[in-house]
Amino acid sequence: RIWKALLRNQAFSEGDQVLAQRAAQAKAQQDAIAAADAQMNRFRMFGVEPPATVIPPAPAPGPKAALAASMADLANSQAGRSTVRDPINYVSRNIDEAPETMSGLYNVRKTVTDLLEGKGGTETQSARAATRELMQARDLVDAQLSGVAPTWNSYINEFKRASGPVNRMQVGAELLQRVNPSGVADKL
Repeated sequence: RIWKALLRNQAFSEGDQVLAQRAAQAKAQQDAIAAADAQMNRFRMFGVEPPATVIPPAPAPGPKAALAASMADLANSQAGRSTVRDPINYVSRNIDEAPETMSGLYNVRKTVTDLLEGKGGTETQSARAATRELMQARDLVDAQLSGVAPTWNSYINEFKRASGPVNRMQVGAELLQRVNPSGVADKL
């Protein structure tokens, strides 16, 4: 468990640093655009045509905006299927509410996982109909997390590998419960 926490913390700190750098770059680009606009307005104030200037391109959307756009595309592809669109829209609302940090994106991933595992409360029934789309949504979140923190993939792969024995024990316990629902151990 400790190594899992260390891998996760490494991915989160790396991702938060990248997000902070991107935010600073976007702020610098916005400041440059504002300065260019102010300069052009000064020329126009005196009736002089401003010289042609190169305005830097708008900053690329952050992972949260890219994820929201991907989720909107996924929801739009299911027009007319409210049982599928409802869970996707639920995840989209979670994306809107999440902060633009690794923890925020990770919480969105946990929401998708909860829906897939039937832990979504009132959303669970619709989530069953949208299993394929929710798996796509989880992959979209993972892609954004990997784009921010490249160590995310190694963390999630290691987590899956280490979870195998636990998952097998849970399946075994469930099979025993189905065979003997009373819970009383058979005496052999």
